[in-house]
Amino acid sequence: MKQNAPKFKVLINELELIRNSRLRSLFGTKLHEMDLDQATLQSIINMLAHADDRVNQLEKLSLPEWVDIAKCQTWVSYAPLLKKYGTVGYFFVFLNSLGHSEGEHLRSIVDKVTEDGAVMIFEKLISRITYMVAYKELEFSNRTSEEITTLLKTASMIASSDLILNKESFSSLAQCGYAQRFGNIYLLVNESFQLAWMLQIMKLSVWNQVFPQNDRSLSDVVRLTVNPQDDEEHRTKRKIVMEDIQKVLGSTTIKDPHVAMLKSIDDVIYQKRKIHLRDTQKVAVLSAMKNQKNLLSQVNTGEGKSLIIVALAIMRIKTANDAETVDIITSSSVLAQRDAEHMRDI
Repeated sequence: MKQNAPKFKVLINELELIRNSRLRSLFGTKLHEMDLDQATLQSIINMLAHADDRVNQLEKLSLPEWVDIAKCQTWVSYAPLLKKYGTVGYFFVFLNSLGHSEGEHLRSIVDKVTEDGAVMIFEKLISRITYMVAYKELEFSNRTSEEITTLLKTASMIASSDLILNKESFSSLAQCGYAQRFGNIYLLVNESFQLAWMLQIMKLSVWNQVFPQNDRSLSDVVRLTVNPQDDEEHRTKRKIVMEDIQKVLGSTTIKDPHVAMLKSIDDVIYQKRKIHLRDTQKVAVLSAMKNQKNLLSQVNTGEGKSLIIVALAIMRIKTANDAETVDIITSSSVLAQRDAEHMRDI
């Protein structure tokens, strides 16, 4: 073994991750073929932990070949996290799978929140935090970590206070199936309880610290439309397109027919509704208009999908060489019909 080889006790603990006894035995017969350091050993063990159905193929390969295969793969070992944190562990695994340290940051926050006793964590709340971290809307720092910690503790205290008033407890919610217990963590999964308590939290300043309610700047909108999970080539192409949109939207001198038409639509919307399109809505419309391929736009609740669809429909039909229709796929035909009637005057 190399100088930084794992100690025997550590090696035994690591080997327990390989559930298939044949794979463990096979690994043992090959250890003499080369020296392994800690990092290489971990790569091989992670590979073998996911290779229950590959015994026959691996048997024909040498240990150096195993090392080459293992180093070409990215393995996320989630069993220990799920064993300790239960369902909450999935959020750490998801962030870890992105190849950065955000999962460990969030885990350390949860550890800090639960170090003094039982805590109720809302599934919707930790899901939202995880989503915003994954898509770079929220970045960990000492300040944001403290704010998230305070938010999670505040949510738990609100839940605890209401339950005490009703002579209930975290345990009683778990017994009813409304929450799941993992050590000091009670993961609240019941929709009604979550919505009721989150409405109380949203009125507090701690909510706005983590989830600011002010409109994003144009540069923020453009930055957030570049998906950090895409490969480098797609990110670069997308960034170029979005920076061009930022230039034409932010300039008073660049003449762009799409921007001119969007301004006319915005003026009519203000005449009829006394509101202007926000930067997020303008970017969504121009992204679709200037995209040379089909575009799937994800618009979050509260971003004003109805006005985006109206502006896009008008622009698509006005700029088409031939008569063109705009198809809208929706989960609610009733709401779509309501919007169509409500927006007819625009």
